[in-house]
Amino acid sequence: MSLRLITMTLFLGMLALAAAEIPAGDQPSSFTSSYDGTIQPYRMYIPEGKTAGNPLPLAVVLHGKGVDQNAWFEFTPVKEYAQQFGYAIAAPLGRGDYFYRGAAEQDVLDVIEDVKKKIPIDPDRIYLMGHSMGGWGCWWIGLRQPDLFATICPMSGFALTELLFNATHLDPFIIHDTDDPIVPVEQSRWPAQKLSEYGISFRYREESGYGHKSKMIGDNFPRLFEWMNAHRRDPKPKNIFFVTRTPARGRAYWLQILGTEKFPYPAIANAQIGKPNRVLLKTDNVTSIAVNLAELPLNAEGDIEVSMDQIGNFTIKEKSGWAVFAKNADNEKWSYYHNPASALPHKQSPTVMNVPKGAAEFTSPTLLTSWASKKLCEEIGADLCLFLDDSFQHSGGNLTEDSIIDLFVYPEDRLAQFIYKGEDLPRHINQPARFFPLDSINLKTRKSSQLVIAPVNLANKMNVKYELLPDTVGIYLLRALKKAP
Repeated sequence: MSLRLITMTLFLGMLALAAAEIPAGDQPSSFTSSYDGTIQPYRMYIPEGKTAGNPLPLAVVLHGKGVDQNAWFEFTPVKEYAQQFGYAIAAPLGRGDYFYRGAAEQDVLDVIEDVKKKIPIDPDRIYLMGHSMGGWGCWWIGLRQPDLFATICPMSGFALTELLFNATHLDPFIIHDTDDPIVPVEQSRWPAQKLSEYGISFRYREESGYGHKSKMIGDNFPRLFEWMNAHRRDPKPKNIFFVTRTPARGRAYWLQILGTEKFPYPAIANAQIGKPNRVLLKTDNVTSIAVNLAELPLNAEGDIEVSMDQIGNFTIKEKSGWAVFAKNADNEKWSYYHNPASALPHKQSPTVMNVPKGAAEFTSPTLLTSWASKKLCEEIGADLCLFLDDSFQHSGGNLTEDSIIDLFVYPEDRLAQFIYKGEDLPRHINQPARFFPLDSINLKTRKSSQLVIAPVNLANKMNVKYELLPDTVGIYLLRALKKAP
């Protein structure tokens, strides 16, 4: 027996021993964040009598705003159903109430990897469930990482319409209460309608009498676990429809978007396997894209034929590594080269320099909101911004292009603009809101007619006549910060 084989055998034996030492049952756990190196908690459940060398299905459950990783265990019978159906459960902490953006998104991915190190997990049976803010996180992470999950189950959540094409192989199970006072049921009806228009499979269920209470989750567990049981991930689908705003999250299955023409507008790739050994690629707002040759679901031997946007045809002889396609400076022709690497790294988003480094604004949501609002007013030409105090949050590190477009943490990220003529606008809103910048609160010192911008959800609650601005909050902010100071 070779030394390499002996070493590998010992290593696998050590992993098996480590997994066997993890006790079954409900237990707190933790991991070291790959985002910032901090120790972050999560809660885990391992079903009794199910871990004897058999890979387990894993359900990752995301909590709502204002609670923590213990919420599903304390307010729902998740352990009972996990034991009945034989599932491992992992409940990350959605730190910062950032709607699972930034560090919180990476924490969810880190938790999955940490669970894999502790117990055997079936990679084709990883599921994502979430309620309220966790419902948003379920949509957000599931659509940005579609090749990781077998299905997703968002409840009482929100979804970004631009990413819904990524649900092609996820078959979401959407649940919402018709009388939810916190998250209106329209927030789930809308993505259900769009999925139907796109011809993407999903299941939709409306409840009544629960409002926004977690009891709705528990009462639906039989349906949810049966739904998950019926789904397995397809790691090598023959068709991929993938949308991303940034190459940092540009990989799905055997396809990876490497560059976009206009950041951060959506980049779209539609890939299909033809016969024989033919790959058809159609793109929009993409300047470079790669195909994982070893992962292509091809049945025949021989060369691979790739058609790019019907303007470039390439014959690929290699069977491993990556086929990388790039447009020329005029974005009119495609070129090809082979990258023998087994994996392509995610490209890092550049740091935006026109921001105050180490400033107090980035430690306080209120001050950050004030700073961001000032920049938005300057960019749009508004007199005032109306936001909630915690509308903008930053989970740490340098402000990059990716993090800036996600500083606004609320799901509804479109802006409305309207004319303010002296009425006390905050009194029309059923939650705390404030004019920004902070030095603009004393409205008596301002002119009587002012242009105000506000998130569209706040404008709707005020019952004011407004104009919907074409871009998202993050795009306007990034545009402002990339200009010279």
